[in-house]
Amino acid sequence: MRRGSDSISKTSTPCDCNYLRNAAADPACPIVFDEEMGEYHITDSAGGYLMVYHCPLCGGLAKPSKRSTFFAVISPAELDRLFAMTHGLNSIDQVIAAFGSPDVDLPHGLISRQIARGEESPRVTAHRTLKYERLSETADLDVEVHGPDDIRFGLSAKYLGPRTP
Repeated sequence: MRRGSDSISKTSTPCDCNYLRNAAADPACPIVFDEEMGEYHITDSAGGYLMVYHCPLCGGLAKPSKRSTFFAVISPAELDRLFAMTHGLNSIDQVIAAFGSPDVDLPHGLISRQIARGEESPRVTAHRTLKYERLSETADLDVEVHGPDDIRFGLSAKYLGPRTP
């Protein structure tokens, strides 16, 4: 049971001690099982959660998530097509001239957090993000504004909702 090449896992041994399953069944425990996603989470009182990738008792892998099946697959040809459309666009004005008004304009769309290092304090940075949802069947184009003539492009797979295996 191997996760993708970008996996943080140091082991390929699945959990076989049932700790996660038993903990999720205990209402007093902050570990829950998300049936739809097939994931274990550690929850907090604010409604947030952390994904559980390994059993805290035996160190084995938790069940593989179904999360990736909820999103479209962006083909290499579609990646090339969309990034080719952005070639030479260096400002928000150029982006809007090329694609029209964005479908979504988020004043603080991209939020970066940097931890404290040495004498530097922790830092939070927000960047305006324009989202174009109508340019592709499988991807949304994100335009991150880092400065007047410093824009960066990213693609995110479209949400399709649950799929049955």
